[in-house]
Amino acid sequence: MQQQTLFGHVVQLFFLLLIAGMIVTACGAGSNSATTALSSPTTASNPTSINGATPAITGTTTPALPSPTTSRTTATPTQKASAPFPTPTKTPHPPTPTPKPSPSPTAPPPTTVEVSITFDSSGSFTFSPAALTIQPNTTIVWKNRTQTPHTVSSDNGTSFNSGTLAPGGSFSFTFKQAGNFAYHCQFHPYMTASITVS
Repeated sequence: MQQQTLFGHVVQLFFLLLIAGMIVTACGAGSNSATTALSSPTTASNPTSINGATPAITGTTTPALPSPTTSRTTATPTQKASAPFPTPTKTPHPPTPTPKPSPSPTAPPPTTVEVSITFDSSGSFTFSPAALTIQPNTTIVWKNRTQTPHTVSSDNGTSFNSGTLAPGGSFSFTFKQAGNFAYHCQFHPYMTASITVS
């Protein structure tokens, strides 16, 4: 009776180990976890012999228990495949219009303005007009409308100088830079005038 109870416990232990092994294998730990080998079942021997022969008990097997010194293999961590990151898609943008070159500001076309060397109401020599405002690239033409020689000379002595203008003669100068240009007649110092270029 004791032998049957012991046998029943051994069978139950075998099935528990078998189920535990299947669970471990099903969970995927079988490839990287420590593995234990189960020996094939051996036939239990009956210590009692009949006529000197040891009868085999059919249908009763006892599993070999795993040896207490099982070798553990160190699991090598494997990199889990992560979900791929979505590749950002580029949102199409309309092409940036190429700016059309704007025409560069051009200098105003040359203009010609006349200044007369003449007499004022008191009979004195004068430049008429005596004050003038012009744009850059304007050409001033001085005409001597008297019977006396005159000059058109800048006050700074370097901007322009006509030299002697005979009666009926003329002198021209193109003003390219902005500024205020005062001038006079060297023969008649009271004859003064100015040109503003802006």
